[in-house]
Amino acid sequence: MHLPLRIRCRIACVLVIAAAAGFVPIALASPTQVIADFNDDGFLQEHHSWGDLRTAPLLMQRIDPPRAAALLRVANEKIAHDFLGIEPPVESNGTAASPPVGDLPTWVVGGAIGAGLLVLGGTASAIYRRMRQDPLP
Repeated sequence: MHLPLRIRCRIACVLVIAAAAGFVPIALASPTQVIADFNDDGFLQEHHSWGDLRTAPLLMQRIDPPRAAALLRVANEKIAHDFLGIEPPVESNGTAASPPVGDLPTWVVGGAIGAGLLVLGGTASAIYRRMRQDPLP
């Protein structure tokens, strides 16, 4: 089934708007909500955006400097867990160990390889189409 370009563009716009609507609650959060979540019990229970987690310790530095270091540690752990998929390793005595430097989750490596293959495939396709379109004299 071949749809006209105008219809395909409208469908794409509707899909983009629908996908963006799912991110509205996250986008409406703020660093002050991260600080409020941290002040409740010293942990971050809610889901916060990457930017809010990075900005909250800077704001906390101005509001309550002694607790800013603790918020920075908790925010970094939340980023590592929620966005990078890194679980904090546990030592034999039950405390969290520092993660090895340079250890990336499998999905990050797989995503990078997949993106690279897509770029190479797109480039090869463009070159092939260009060669077929404009033959050399």
